[in-house]
Amino acid sequence: MSDAKPGLGRGPTPSVSVVVPTIGRPELLRALRSVRAQRCGARIELIVVHDGKPGTELPTEVAGLADHVLRTSGGVGGSRARNLGITAATGDLVALLDDDDEWFPNKLEAQLALMRDASDPARTVVAGRQLYVDSRTGAVSRPGPNRLIGKGESVEHYLFRRRPPSGGRPYLSASSTLLCARELAAATPWDDSLARHQDWDWLVRLGRMPGTSFVQAPEPVARIHLGSASSISASADWHSSLDWANRALRNDPAVYADFVAAQPLRYALAARSWTGIRAVFAALSSAKHLPSIGPVIIGVAGLLPRRAFERATVTTGGVR
Repeated sequence: MSDAKPGLGRGPTPSVSVVVPTIGRPELLRALRSVRAQRCGARIELIVVHDGKPGTELPTEVAGLADHVLRTSGGVGGSRARNLGITAATGDLVALLDDDDEWFPNKLEAQLALMRDASDPARTVVAGRQLYVDSRTGAVSRPGPNRLIGKGESVEHYLFRRRPPSGGRPYLSASSTLLCARELAAATPWDDSLARHQDWDWLVRLGRMPGTSFVQAPEPVARIHLGSASSISASADWHSSLDWANRALRNDPAVYADFVAAQPLRYALAARSWTGIRAVFAALSSAKHLPSIGPVIIGVAGLLPRRAFERATVTTGGVR
């Protein structure tokens, strides 16, 4: 893949296909309007993928905002819906947006500027800082993350190694802030077999594609709304989390140990599952690497009620 393709180099502004999977949440119109409010000069193709229950309909206003509305068989999940949208996309670049989140008007403008400055735009993945919004109270966090990914730093090291428990810890919102070449996205489809961590899995596999680099816009580009209905991040499925770690992170014992301490441990404690807690400690023992203190503190936070965790997330500028 080369940046010589028209639209991906330093010539004309590339076209952008925006894929928005939806289960029919009422916030969908807000998300779509935020795409249409973009200030950049790019041609935007807006694709909505309706994954709601059979027989459910989207608001009539969607037809006036979207270029294409695709329909799944219903309930196939966000990963398969995104793959369907990416396959149908015709733009030079693909951007993703969850139906309950929203973009700032400068989102694509800021990211396209970074894409133009990249040494290989066809292999560059652009994200950005974001604000976190408590969907119940409307409270808004400070922009996060505090630290942006370093040049040449692996995605898994950035996201999971020595993850601090304070607000603003490293984060990449795959499903609402990322922008990359359509061909790169199509070559790395979302894994629709996963019950959890689909976004992190996609990021890690993107980062392992030869020549791929990540960059984040320093300004906020999106509002991420916490506490929405039907969010997988609200569940306490420790088993799926640990299974993904065993599949994706075993090659780096330090990253693996820190991830297991922060994520599966938190979910096991939240579920009050002694089976899960024992499985987590067995996994940490097998890693032969002690986890860092920050991830352990995050894991122990599983003893807090989910609502208290989300409130702390917004108050401190933290992440899901």
